[in-house]
Amino acid sequence: MSIVVPLHNEEDNVDELHRRLVESLSHLSFDHEFLFVDDGSTDETAARAAALATHDPRLTLLQQSPCSGKASAVDHGITKARGQLIVLLDGDLQFPPEEIPQVLEALDDGADVVGGRRTGRQDPFLRLLGSRLHNELINAIAGVRFQDHFTGMLGLRRTAIETMALRPPLNRFPLVVASRRGLQVREVPIRHAAREAGQSAYTLLSLIALALRDLKALLLFLKSPEANDSDPAS
Repeated sequence: MSIVVPLHNEEDNVDELHRRLVESLSHLSFDHEFLFVDDGSTDETAARAAALATHDPRLTLLQQSPCSGKASAVDHGITKARGQLIVLLDGDLQFPPEEIPQVLEALDDGADVVGGRRTGRQDPFLRLLGSRLHNELINAIAGVRFQDHFTGMLGLRRTAIETMALRPPLNRFPLVVASRRGLQVREVPIRHAAREAGQSAYTLLSLIALALRDLKALLLFLKSPEANDSDPAS
């Protein structure tokens, strides 16, 4: 299994993130690796991750510069991942690593793609409202019913990634792509935590701009032949 974590200016979280990942996955009976993808951080994120990697052979630091965005960082990590199961995890600790076993359980139960649906979200009111509206709009446009399209905890089988051809910008809405490709998609409830250290790279304006780009990319995908082709080999 591979845990892919995109990071941007998370120097205050990276050590605790690693500690909690190790602790929460210590019971696993199969091999696993951690891929920390530093997306052009301007603080000590990369240096701290590199220091951790010297003591933990399961941890690999990947770097891209300049900052290219979360979607690019996720794609970089997936490209280098070796596991048959891949879990994507935000690095801000708002998605507790302790919730990963729930995602793995759903994969083991037969799901191809598993999204962690945030419960008790610890975000400001305007961000919560914007997220709800964005999710509802995507559901209406794509004809699906998911509650958390932009979760920061996502589990995928490698075969699902290959079927989905999950590259930017399509990796911004994997639940839609997976559903359109005929894969079994499931959401599982997970805890959401308040950010305790660092600060979000997104402002309200940048989130609005990102949402507009998402919608444009989604509309282009839905109009394309592959959006209605559940067999990529056909």
